[in-house]
Amino acid sequence: MRTLWVGVAFFALSFCDPAIAAPIQIDTIQQLDQIGTTLPLSGDYVLGANINAAGYSFAPIATEGSPFTGTLDGNGFSISDLTTSGPLYGGLFGFIGSSGVVENLTLSNLSSNTSLGADYNGSSYYPSAYAGSLAAINAGTISSVSANGTVAANGSGSVNFTPLFVGGLVGQNQGTINSSNAAVSVSGAASNFMNVGGLVGNNVGAITASTAAGNVTTNGGGNNNAQYTVGGLVGSNSGDITRSSASASVADSGDVARLIRDHVARCSDMMSLG
Repeated sequence: MRTLWVGVAFFALSFCDPAIAAPIQIDTIQQLDQIGTTLPLSGDYVLGANINAAGYSFAPIATEGSPFTGTLDGNGFSISDLTTSGPLYGGLFGFIGSSGVVENLTLSNLSSNTSLGADYNGSSYYPSAYAGSLAAINAGTISSVSANGTVAANGSGSVNFTPLFVGGLVGQNQGTINSSNAAVSVSGAASNFMNVGGLVGNNVGAITASTAAGNVTTNGGGNNNAQYTVGGLVGSNSGDITRSSASASVADSGDVARLIRDHVARCSDMMSLG
């Protein structure tokens, strides 16, 4: 009896280890907007309800200089009617860092826009711009995320020399995307250089068991010297893609591919539909 009591007490102490912190529950768009301000970018978060963000002004979470390095578990819930915009990043996240994880989440009727004006930052230097529904740039892990809505990136004036990376889920993927999908209208316009894809604009990471639908379009504004790479799944690829498919319609005045434009690295078990 005494031995059993000690065992139970030890188990209870281990199970309730105060060093193991519970994730922070997010129930409203206002709470979500606190990540990176009053809540740390390295925190662990879980949605506790569906979130409707209609009418709320939302800036993408995190930047390349201050990436999201925590976790966000959607817990099977959705974020709907979210509108995000910014001069360099468009998406729920601006930059997901290498240790960042986003999973089990649905983005419904999301609108992501990156629009560069000719007077950006009062400078003649214009860095690259990225837009996706979930993330402008992902260097971490995305798993079981689905998105629908619109994603657009546009330059104007002298900004048309700015490279644009635009994807239905992620603008540029440097990390891992698994079991995810995007049914998004994706567009890039007024740039001399664009990578535009139904799921990812530019992939240098790994994509597995993921799909893209919707529409993919580019418009160079009549610039015959523009370089575009456009694909139903990925615009440009130098990473790995396996067991993924695309049924997105593609329209472009430059180089076009139904599934993927640049076939540089290993791509297996891929299928283009339609």
